[in-house]
Amino acid sequence: MKKLWRLIIGILFILLGIGIFLIPSMLQKENADVQKALLQEYELLVHAHMQNPIPTVKPKKQEKEEQVLVDFSEHAEATTDFSKYTADEVKEIVAQQKIIGLISCEKLHMKLVVVEGAKKENLRATIGHMEETAAIGGKGNCVLAGHRGGYYGEFFKNIHLLEEGDIVTVADIHNQTYQYKVYEQFIVDPTEVWICNPIEGEDTLTLLSCEDNGTRRIIVRCKKMQ
Repeated sequence: MKKLWRLIIGILFILLGIGIFLIPSMLQKENADVQKALLQEYELLVHAHMQNPIPTVKPKKQEKEEQVLVDFSEHAEATTDFSKYTADEVKEIVAQQKIIGLISCEKLHMKLVVVEGAKKENLRATIGHMEETAAIGGKGNCVLAGHRGGYYGEFFKNIHLLEEGDIVTVADIHNQTYQYKVYEQFIVDPTEVWICNPIEGEDTLTLLSCEDNGTRRIIVRCKKMQ
């Protein structure tokens, strides 16, 4: 009888191990499906604006206000829904996002859609633009946030590899592209909201993600190229 129980427990542990191994892969596949759909939607928006140009609103200069950093507290937590997204579910996720642009980096082989807002619902889908910071290509400090591991996406997984002089490109839905050059990288605590403030005399792009299992933030700062 003891041997039977040991066998059953052993099988359960094996199944548990297989589940732990497979679940992240399944979720990454789901994230990839959403990102692919977002990219297609972005391309449609760009095409529509090229066919019917809409006057570009001059980005307002960012005011120096206190910001609230992104909450990455759920970064390492598992989700309870491990089922593969259906096509309708992917469409629903995409429909809930306001697409405003695209971020790419040749060094990181990265090409990701940017949506407005950095709430957890946005960051589970792609990269989020922190509201009240400068617009893409605008005056001031444009802050983009994204996950870099765990169950909710690896969108900014390798931003720690960015070094001084590396180029990051962002584009808006009017097909206007802007290049930024990396000039520094550092780690801050979640309470250090000053990183969202504009830097006097500079137009910057700040990439923000989690560090140390979501307890700290990694910051990559880039300067707009003329």
